[in-house]
Amino acid sequence: MTGPQSFHHLSWPEPWTHPEFTIPSEERLALWKSQGWLKDGSRASVQLIKNLKWPWGFIIYRTVYTPESDELWSACLDKIEESIRLEIDIFGGEYTDQTPERILKDTFKNVVLEDRDRWESASVEQIRADFIAHLESIGSFVGDDAPRSTVCLVIDDACLQSIRNTFDEPESNRGSWAPTGTEDS
Repeated sequence: MTGPQSFHHLSWPEPWTHPEFTIPSEERLALWKSQGWLKDGSRASVQLIKNLKWPWGFIIYRTVYTPESDELWSACLDKIEESIRLEIDIFGGEYTDQTPERILKDTFKNVVLEDRDRWESASVEQIRADFIAHLESIGSFVGDDAPRSTVCLVIDDACLQSIRNTFDEPESNRGSWAPTGTEDS
């Protein structure tokens, strides 16, 4: 965990900052080690923290541009973020010290790529090619930085509708990505 670890995307209005990251990475690592939780290598949040660049998140491509999608888009992005935060809480729920989970939630920031002329109805092949080119343009490569360079999210109409269907789900169903209205076989 040494060297430059902060990521910035030009689509963000301001450079990313966080109080935990105002000190050099070596000092931050020493501070976290002194708190004890960093030694728990079996803990999912600690495994992520040891391998992330900051901030962490996904590259999200918007490929649907309809009046309905325009109305749902912000709520869709909020739902994705809410689901990620919920998963962090679920995996960290058994621990008294929630510091690594707090750090993960605080440092989560997606890159959202929206361009109707470029992405409307784009194919998986087009997205894949752009994803690889985008990573190369920022000095990265596929697999360099999980999850940002490992996988991208593509929001097409089917995905948007699936996420929309989760808006009114009871709390007991949250955290499940199975489409609503289907039964397990």
